[in-house]
Amino acid sequence: MNKVITYMETKYGEDFSLTGPFNGQFGKNYAMYELETADKQKGRILVRRMQADGKELLQDNYLAILLQTQIEDRIRVLAEEIFGICAVEYQVPELVFPAEFSADMTVEKFLQNKDSMIKVTVYVEKSSLERAEREAAVQRFLKNLRTRAYIVGGVLVFADGEYVIFSLNENVDVRYLEWRKMRGEQRKGKAAFGN
Repeated sequence: MNKVITYMETKYGEDFSLTGPFNGQFGKNYAMYELETADKQKGRILVRRMQADGKELLQDNYLAILLQTQIEDRIRVLAEEIFGICAVEYQVPELVFPAEFSADMTVEKFLQNKDSMIKVTVYVEKSSLERAEREAAVQRFLKNLRTRAYIVGGVLVFADGEYVIFSLNENVDVRYLEWRKMRGEQRKGKAAFGN
């Protein structure tokens, strides 16, 4: 496990400690490990160790943890231009990124890379728009993402329980767009999302 620790400390210039294996699967040609930093306040840090073409390959998800707040802020600003007050949650994937993802990769490059697998939930505080206006607003939001070449997917959730699942592909085209309505119990849990 020293190689895993050394890899992370060399790449990020921080101290890490191993907490244990993560979701190992019998018969796979890799092992996953969970690590933590000295402050233990960051998310689930994962490293995958595997053999590829006779070489050892190490990959991690720590960059997403480091960029989480910046990602949420970038998406929130774009959403608020269209919808007013919003809250954004970026769920750091429990997957690792390509080895080429350097520790100093910018948030812009991260948002523009299909391998970042960015999924966000955008909570719109007020939803007074009529359906046609709301659809147009969603299209403007997607255009904002597309203009910046952000390859993002996720959900836009409106206060009245309506939500939109969306996904942009590597050509920054809308790959998926579906409108749905939450049931009462689901809606109740989102009542204070703007806080």
